Amino acid sequence: MKVAFIFRGDNVREEYADKSRKYIDALKCHNNWKLTLFDDILASGGSYDTVFITYDSPILDDIKALFNPVHIETMSYRDQPDNFKKVLKFISDNKDKYDRFVILRCDFMYKLRITQWPKWFESGITLVNKDVHYPKQRLYSDILFIIDSNISIDSLLQIQDSMFHYGTVHRFGTALESNNISFNLMYDDYYHLLGHPLYTVASIQEEPDLDKYEDGVKVTDVSQWN
Repeated sequence: MKVAFIFRGDNVREEYADKSRKYIDALKCHNNWKLTLFDDILASGGSYDTVFITYDSPILDDIKALFNPVHIETMSYRDQPDNFKKVLKFISDNKDKYDRFVILRCDFMYKLRITQWPKWFESGITLVNKDVHYPKQRLYSDILFIIDSNISIDSLLQIQDSMFHYGTVHRFGTALESNNISFNLMYDDYYHLLGHPLYTVASIQEEPDLDKYEDGVKVTDVSQWN
C-alpha cells in the first residue's frame, strides 16, 4: 500500500483564545508521527509520501527539510473550507499514484500506531467519530479523514460546497451522510478532544507513551451541547 499523508491547515499554532494552550508546531510532532505513522507504514511493507497543504509560516523551510514533502502548497490567507478544497483537489489529481490518502491536522499526536487504528483495514472513507454536537447539528470530528483512491473522488468534488456551507470541516461527514455516500466510523461513542482513545492534543498534552496505552473517556450524556 502506498499512502499519502496530507497535513492540512495551520502548521504553527501560536495564539489561542484558551490561554491554557501552549505554542505548537508541526516540527514538535515529528517524533510521534515518525513512530506512529511513517515507520509503521514502512514496517507493514508499504510506502508513503508526505504532503502539506498549509499556510505561510516561519517554519516552512524546516518542514521541507524534516518531512521532505513531495508537494507543499501554501495559502496567504487562512480559510478552512478553501484549504480542504485544495486537499480534495490534490487527491483528485493524484488518485492514480496512491492507494490511500490520510488527511491530518498538524496539532495532534497519536496513541496508536496507524495499523492499529480502528477500521484501518476497511476500505472506502473513514472518519473518527461523531462530535458531541451531532444530535442537534450533525457534526463530525475534523481531526483526521481517510480516503481510499478506489472511491469516487468526483462525487466528493461535486458536493464539496455543501460540505463547507457553514465554514467548517466538521460538516464533511454531514455532507457524506446527506448524499448517501457510505463511510466508516472508527468509534461509535462520543469523546472530548481531551481523553480521546486515538490521539492527544499537542498544544495541551504531552507526547503519548506508545508502550503505556491510555484508553479514552467516553462521554455518555451529550445533552448540554444539544
